[in-house]
Amino acid sequence: MRSIDGVDLLKSLLEGSGIHAVLEDEFLLRMVPYAVPGGVKGLVRAADLGKARRIEDFIKNSTT
Repeated sequence: MRSIDGVDLLKSLLEGSGIHAVLEDEFLLRMVPYAVPGGVKGLVRAADLGKARRIEDFIKNSTT
């Protein structure tokens, strides 16, 4: 994800679903958005990956 709003939404939904998430480069994106060309990467435990992907799919489908 590239936008700050998208990052915040993803992290909130993951944490609200009981999934601990670490957003790689989150703070760099907030300070210098163009310095993170690939966007922020969300990291979750392998055990939570399926649930996290369903949440990500929900975000993608509801924002298009």
